[in-house]
Amino acid sequence: MTDSTGPTSAIRRSASTSTLPACVLRVDPLDGATGVFRDAPVLVRLSGPLDDASLTAEAFSVRDPDGPVPGSLSRVAVDLLVWNASRALRPHAIHFVLTRGLRDVAGHAIADHCSRFVCGELGFADFTD
Repeated sequence: MTDSTGPTSAIRRSASTSTLPACVLRVDPLDGATGVFRDAPVLVRLSGPLDDASLTAEAFSVRDPDGPVPGSLSRVAVDLLVWNASRALRPHAIHFVLTRGLRDVAGHAIADHCSRFVCGELGFADFTD
């Protein structure tokens, strides 16, 4: 048996001994936010490390009235996801952030999440030269 002592193994050891599943702690933009910039990223903070194998196209989406919004999702920390749209989000439209089927590193199911926000007319790019 090999003992690994790196930071990832410490996360896995602590997560594997936990009896509580991770959960979605916070989503930015906040649920019900209005006037959100049309090019704002969506950030999802979890209470614990995410199992990368559970992070599929079906497990995370941002939707507007026309359906899924194209974008790219990256995990920038063991407990933080960042999504960036491939196009400007629709002004004055409700956008939904949905997670379903995610698991933490201990294999626990993370409760599904749904929140919503509405974009305004502007984006960050409107304030840069």
